[in-house]
Amino acid sequence: MGPEFIAIPEGLNVSQALEKLRSTRTSGKPTYVYVMDMEHHLKGVLFLRDLIFNPPDKALNDLLRQTLITVPAEMDQEEVARLFQKHHLMALPVVDKENRLLGTIVANDISQVIQEEGTEDILKVAGIGGGEESFKTPVGGSIKRRLPWLVLNIFLDCLAVSVIAYFEKTLQEVIALAVILPIISDMGGNVGIQTVSLAVRELAIGTISFEDFGRIVSRELSVGFLNGLVLGVVLCVVGYIWKGNIVLGLVAGVALWINTVVASIVGAALPLLLRRSGQDPATGSGALLTTITDLSGFFLTLSLATYLIHHLR
Repeated sequence: MGPEFIAIPEGLNVSQALEKLRSTRTSGKPTYVYVMDMEHHLKGVLFLRDLIFNPPDKALNDLLRQTLITVPAEMDQEEVARLFQKHHLMALPVVDKENRLLGTIVANDISQVIQEEGTEDILKVAGIGGGEESFKTPVGGSIKRRLPWLVLNIFLDCLAVSVIAYFEKTLQEVIALAVILPIISDMGGNVGIQTVSLAVRELAIGTISFEDFGRIVSRELSVGFLNGLVLGVVLCVVGYIWKGNIVLGLVAGVALWINTVVASIVGAALPLLLRRSGQDPATGSGALLTTITDLSGFFLTLSLATYLIHHLR
């Protein structure tokens, strides 16, 4: 918030308002003129053009726009940025609980906020706690931000690989699966992170909300289905060329296909669900996503291989 704004008292006409503006000194390029009562309560807003293109004796009350968007001084800057983007504003008045004008936020200032918030969300998706770090951050500070998330991932990874332990016998009989499993897991994570990053970004700028859940998940289902089909065919061919076993190629291809669909759906749904529950979608989505896609990929590959084990030996 900045203290620079133009405000005039109510009850004036256009001529008196213009005279008042001529005696006002302010920096910047004002677009709006705010009208206040004697107690500094905000009564409405005028555009400069309202004063320029109306007769001198025209009362300001006849021109005043009383329905205007204001923000409290305590509002989070990310929420303010969403208002600017949604309503295409040049400035926003900041008021206290009694609707007294405290200052304004202009679009030029909020553009820096949008950049900072976007950077913060990217770092959170990557598992950097707090979303604030650079290569100038002290080593101790970097460790403090990164290590807790990495420790949590150890336990989530143990949960994911528990599926492998369950199918240990299948893995022993078809050792080639040990090479395929990391591919399925890695591709699922890559697909999911693409979708998560898109969802977190659009949530941050306010272009989507939980009300769009069905539309977004349906769209990502289609994207995942088609992407997964192509990726599955590629891996199927690679698996067949590698071992000369078409069944092994089909197991790998089908598992990757289905896991790509799962990753796309989960990547779209998780940020929306976390936001709905009051959690930060940028912070929790990444770790939960990779755990789910790992579980799904391992289970799909090993269960298909177990079912077709006689064709894989």
